[in-house]
Amino acid sequence: MMEHWEESKPDPRWHAIYDAVAAILRTLGTEYRAGRGDWYIMDEDTGQLTNQIELLNLDLLRPSLVQALQALLLNLPEWTITVRVEGLTADGGRPGMGLFIYSDSIIDDLRREFLPSEFAHMRFD
Repeated sequence: MMEHWEESKPDPRWHAIYDAVAAILRTLGTEYRAGRGDWYIMDEDTGQLTNQIELLNLDLLRPSLVQALQALLLNLPEWTITVRVEGLTADGGRPGMGLFIYSDSIIDDLRREFLPSEFAHMRFD
């Protein structure tokens, strides 16, 4: 017997958070299009309680941005915004790393040894 797969219903919160995140990021830089830009937001609602951002311009990675993103989740304790960044290894590799932003906490998974020195003591809490 073949199981029936049902597509999850869109969550209106996902789109509301997406729009709010995009509005914040637009004040800081340009959206990635045609090979250029400062940031990108995953534009597909996968049914998970998360919105995913990729920062292509490290100058945007500041505590004020993280605080603004966290404020969007104030009444959504089950929600996450992930911020992915890439560093650069000595041999030109790009290790993935980032932040997991929740309404009440931030998990910092940045590998500072692969980031410019200005990020060595930067904290996100």
